[in-house]
Amino acid sequence: MLDGLVQVFAKTLLLNPGVISVVVAMALYFASISLPEVILAPVTYLSQLNTPLPMVVIGYQLSQADFRRALHGASFWVSAALRLVILPLLALGVCMLMRLDSGVTLAVVIAASTPPAALLGMFAAKFDKDVSLAPSLVAVQTLLSMITMPLVLGLAKFLV
Repeated sequence: MLDGLVQVFAKTLLLNPGVISVVVAMALYFASISLPEVILAPVTYLSQLNTPLPMVVIGYQLSQADFRRALHGASFWVSAALRLVILPLLALGVCMLMRLDSGVTLAVVIAASTPPAALLGMFAAKFDKDVSLAPSLVAVQTLLSMITMPLVLGLAKFLV
């Protein structure tokens, strides 16, 4: 029973589009293979949407957010504290224990300090959870990160 579960989990983990694309990209990189322009041009256009498209999604979610509903309940505050304060502080602590370069440490803390992704709504839909609440949570945590991120980064810069 457990062996079958592990096989299903491993198959699901290894055969998802993200893992497959990383493996293909690494193979192309290490083999120094250049893609033809007909393939490279659309990939380049898509990669240039990596920053602006999530900003549009977050902006839309902010406009549709029900802040009262998102702020209701202790679970929101616990998850916000974990995501926006505790996780970045843990990342900072690990980086300091490993005696990493200050630039690397700040980069890791910045990455750990970011609010949850706009994908949260998609995950909520995929797993049959509260689809209307997810964008509100993303929006509120994004707004809260405007306070927590500078504070955590200021502490990180002071300590490293």
